[in-house]
Amino acid sequence: MVNTVLLAFELLFGCWHRNLSRPFRLSGWKYEVCLNCGKKLA
Repeated sequence: MVNTVLLAFELLFGCWHRNLSRPFRLSGWKYEVCLNCGKKLA
């Protein structure tokens, strides 16, 4: 039940973690990676 709620929250609002890597730049794109779930954030 809890996993379903968390999955729905992530699908609606994206990653809610605050543990991010340093900014990366690749091919003109600048992004950070969440260290908890691995999602790339612009």
